Amino acid sequence: MVRRNNSCQSRLNDILGRSRNHVKLEAIRIKTLFEEIPQKIDVIFQADALPSLDKMLSADAPEFRVVPQQVRQTVDHDRAARVPVARMRAARQAIDRAGGDTLLVGRSEGFVAGAPDLDETIRRLKAYAAAGADCLYAPGIKTREEIAAIVQAVAPKPVNVLISGFNHQLSFSQVADLGVRRISVGSGLALAAWGAFSRAARSIQEDGSFELLSEGAKSADLNNLFSASNLIKTKRLQQ
Repeated sequence: MVRRNNSCQSRLNDILGRSRNHVKLEAIRIKTLFEEIPQKIDVIFQADALPSLDKMLSADAPEFRVVPQQVRQTVDHDRAARVPVARMRAARQAIDRAGGDTLLVGRSEGFVAGAPDLDETIRRLKAYAAAGADCLYAPGIKTREEIAAIVQAVAPKPVNVLISGFNHQLSFSQVADLGVRRISVGSGLALAAWGAFSRAARSIQEDGSFELLSEGAKSADLNNLFSASNLIKTKRLQQ
């Protein structure tokens, strides 16, 4: 259904036993072998990953995210803010050396790591923007007021917002009207699918009813959705 490079299996075999960073790099290259599938690869840089920036850029990853390695509990708050900025600056320099149109995303995870401080999140996002981030992202923000505050603080840089179950009351148009330029759903669609799966399974187990299976997707629709021709069409639209 999708054209595949014959070297894919051999590469998978070769990476066994190699270092973690090398495995990540090989995984990026293997993903790009599936040429008809639109590619979006996120690379989260940790403390030991900075030397691999140039190599990762050579693997044709179109999007990088730079995030703190650990933000949940820290005593040295200044260092917790400085280190991601240094990584952001290094990533910006590597991207500029490589050329091309790689998107660099600066991400602050306080709202999903037990530290939902809007002022601190904005401070970090502004620092990432100054260090060269193309787009700013704070997953976990829930309200229109929080979104508006971040958009205004980092303007004119674009903002990405995560929409999932915790803030599902927001509509596409509402978020767009606030000035958001990108929307992610994260694991939202997968969680929705697993929710439907769990409800149907529970109905079978507890009630002996198969009624919820009637709401499932049709095989023909899924075959069409994942057909090679449809994937190629989607890729061309994104270009």
